[in-house]
Amino acid sequence: MSVHFVIFFFFQVLRLPDGNIVVVGEESTLAPEVLFQPELIKRKCSGLHDLVRESLLRCDEKLRPRLLSNIMLTGGNSLLPGLQSRLQKELEASLPPPTPAKGDKNGSSSSENNNVQVRVVAQPGREMFTWDGGAHLCSLSSFQRLWLTRQDYLETGATMSVQAGKVYEQKTD
Repeated sequence: MSVHFVIFFFFQVLRLPDGNIVVVGEESTLAPEVLFQPELIKRKCSGLHDLVRESLLRCDEKLRPRLLSNIMLTGGNSLLPGLQSRLQKELEASLPPPTPAKGDKNGSSSSENNNVQVRVVAQPGREMFTWDGGAHLCSLSSFQRLWLTRQDYLETGATMSVQAGKVYEQKTD
């Protein structure tokens, strides 16, 4: 009996904004997979879903259901195809089951924790959310007092510190 292995590579042809054409293969799926399995590139760190889960478990238990149902993806990497559904699936698989309410004999909880769904939101325009938030923050009059002026920068150097409600830079040795 002979066994035949078929290796199938998915190739994708991409046209860049400058007109050049690039052909990509398995790296187009391997690169995003590193977010969930850093060991693929021999890194000993947690995957994205593990980091979200650990952050959630460090929060007050009363807040967890609300946080879990309002996970928002932002930034350029959130545009990776399938990231939203993959993160949701990984979180659903890795989170502990809800705990029954105290005094509940049949093991079912009347708390809202049992009915909480993992909801990962990826809104259109998310690649610019951080930039938009920074622009909004800079427009607030309460934030303007923390601005670093050119004169302050030229007088003090390159290390940030806050003194008397004003941002300065101090030289470090």
